Amino acid sequence: MGRNMKRTCVITLAMLLAALALPANAQVPVQQALDKQLDFAITDKPIQDVFAALSKASGARFVVDADTIEYLPFGEQTHMTLKLTGTTLRKDLAGILAVNALQWTIDGDAIKVIPTDPLYRTCRRATFPELTLLGKIATLKIDGVDSGGTIESPLGKAAEVKALKIKLPEKTDSADFERAKKVLPGTAGQWLDTFCMGQDNTWYIDDATIVIIDRKGQIERQLQRRVSLRYQNSELAQVLIDLIQRKGHVPMKLDPGVLNTLPAQTRSNYNLLMGDAPIATALEFISGNTGLKFDRLSDGIHVSLGGQPFRTPDGGQVSPPPRARSSYYVKMFVSLKDGKTVEIIIPAESLPEDVQQAIEAKKQEFIKQIQEQIQTGGGF
Repeated sequence: MGRNMKRTCVITLAMLLAALALPANAQVPVQQALDKQLDFAITDKPIQDVFAALSKASGARFVVDADTIEYLPFGEQTHMTLKLTGTTLRKDLAGILAVNALQWTIDGDAIKVIPTDPLYRTCRRATFPELTLLGKIATLKIDGVDSGGTIESPLGKAAEVKALKIKLPEKTDSADFERAKKVLPGTAGQWLDTFCMGQDNTWYIDDATIVIIDRKGQIERQLQRRVSLRYQNSELAQVLIDLIQRKGHVPMKLDPGVLNTLPAQTRSNYNLLMGDAPIATALEFISGNTGLKFDRLSDGIHVSLGGQPFRTPDGGQVSPPPRARSSYYVKMFVSLKDGKTVEIIIPAESLPEDVQQAIEAKKQEFIKQIQEQIQTGGGF
């Protein structure tokens, strides 16, 4: 038996090593295609047609990510122009894509075209002027700052956007301006990223305004993105990864073993159906069902068991106050002036005490009626 076990282990290890080697082997043609000299030009064509033609010309398989289609102004009908003359994809593709607020990454045996982080931070489908402005922020060189220490005037002039504004946070430090100034001449994106470093901020665009915001606030913005969800008998871990990281595009960190504290049925057969609701609302439902807590921190979402301490990025511990698990949620419909209706879902503990007591009384009355029906043989 020992000899058979040893042989089995060796075979399994060999199979594992072979499996691990597959992605690297699969990437060889992609790496070769990236270094192939190309003369390629396509003008004002839908994005899918552009990358289908580039795939044929380069020998690399291009995939336009679903997020790219979702964030571009006209989806699949967003037009692009792409030109390569006596150069390689590795050298010039990033710069060409940056003009359209896009970037590339290798995914297995393909090159995936995805949004840049600033495009993700719009939290919605960008307008065409916004996409153009994002492209100019990423590529235009700025030589200096204006009298206020920002790049509002030089960027507005270079980008040909007369109404351009930069909305600074209430608290700014002269050191932020001095640090950002040192990256010039450079792109507007480099200036903005460097300016934001000191106060743990980031930035996004809204029409012709560049808004500088703290990272926790931006994460909350991204969690307000509306999505339609359909998870049936799904692994809870995969639900969280898909919901937070893919749909919300927010980094996520789970406390070690936190999901193992939940019942096996919850972990492996989780169901969640929602239509056109914010990601944050979905997290509230999951929290109410499982007791998990989703803390918004500057580096992303930290998932812990409600009331348990979790570790911060610097290695310390934060002990959140105990949180009662919601037994129900209240759905409200609010009519807006433009005739639209907004659906708001509120956890029980957010309601005033007298409202909670009134709802609880109604619940007990309903339960009593059901019990009486069952006792009289009426069923349910």
